[in-house]
Amino acid sequence: LTTSEPELKAMGYDVGEGHITAATYFESLNSDSNKDFLALYHHRYGRDEPVDMCLEAAFFQVNLWARALAATNTQDPRLLRSAVLGSDINAPQGNVAINPTYGHADLWSRIGRANHRGQFDVVYESDGCIASDPYMISYGRSLANINPD
Repeated sequence: LTTSEPELKAMGYDVGEGHITAATYFESLNSDSNKDFLALYHHRYGRDEPVDMCLEAAFFQVNLWARALAATNTQDPRLLRSAVLGSDINAPQGNVAINPTYGHADLWSRIGRANHRGQFDVVYESDGCIASDPYMISYGRSLANINPD
């Protein structure tokens, strides 16, 4: 079960307290890039609306696209893709890179436990962003022999 900050608000902080979620981003992260992101968001939309991993992903992805658009001065998808592949950005979750092989984002891994304030206390965090492996190529066939019983 994945729970995010907006869902905690909807269900009630007392009901959500203790829920555990794996995510790339939590609103409670204590970094300058996250503080700047939250300040921009709250200035625009107010402090009553919580922020979640989906909003954070949209934010950094649009910023990557805007940076590629400025660099290429074109809307040609092939040129934009070339400008984005291998790039990185200081996202609210931390530095994120676009994997040059797969075109997927290399993201952080975190586990958080919901508290009584509707935020997540991070109980685990990777040392940095983790290389994307969208087709599970690095796992080989080892997972094919797992018996679910």
